[in-house]
This record gives sequence, structure tokens and C-alpha cells, in this order.
Amino acid sequence: MKENEWVISEEMVDYFQERLRIITKAEGLLSMPNTEFATMEMVAEYYEVDIYCIGSVTYRHRDEFAADGVRRYAESEVRSILRPNEIEIPISGLILYPQKAIRTVGMLLQDSAIAQEFRVQSLNNIEQAN
Repeated sequence: MKENEWVISEEMVDYFQERLRIITKAEGLLSMPNTEFATMEMVAEYYEVDIYCIGSVTYRHRDEFAADGVRRYAESEVRSILRPNEIEIPISGLILYPQKAIRTVGMLLQDSAIAQEFRVQSLNNIEQAN
């Protein structure tokens, strides 16, 4: 082995690849436009948690989420907001999360590596702005 060669284990490579994936995904959340909506299932998929985690966070902080615009949208409203071919829309409508609420979920979730990295990057951005 040469003096300047590095030996990196496969586990270390996997760790850094996963870390890069998480950082990239969290950076994407910071740059999302404010005009898009997501369903509860989409939010759960984004943060890589069970849909019940999103429901629990939403219920515990329902006043904050209501202020962020989370509510049940009628079927006709959902059709005008989302692409109707992408998801099945029940007659009762869907609960939709505007981008601000999706970010709020990231600030409140505890068991998501994506949410944790989002909080770190958000705080870093605040520190850099000051």
C-alpha cells in the first residue's frame, strides 16, 4: 500500500452514501416553492415515516397546522390543486399540506433522519443570515 492511499470499508461508503442522500433530500425541502400541496401519504413518504406518525404530529399540533393551511379539501378543490391522475381522490376529499406545513412537519417529527437534517440545515441557514 502506498503512503497516501486510503482504506475505506464498504460500511463507511454505505454510511456516507446514505448521509448524502438524506442531506440532498433535506436540501430539496428547503428549496420547494410555496404553491404546491401534498397529501398526508406524500408527506410520510418524503420523511420516510409511517403515515400514522404524520397523523399524530398533525393532531397534536392541529392549531398550528390549521394556521399553515392544512385542512380537508373537497374533491373538486383537490382536482383543481393536484393532478387528478396521480392519486385517487375519495368523495370525502383529502387532507392537503401546503409547503409551509410540510416544513412544519419537518420541525416537529422526531424519528426521521430527513426531518433531523432539515432542522440542522434550517438552523445553519439562520446562523449564516445573521
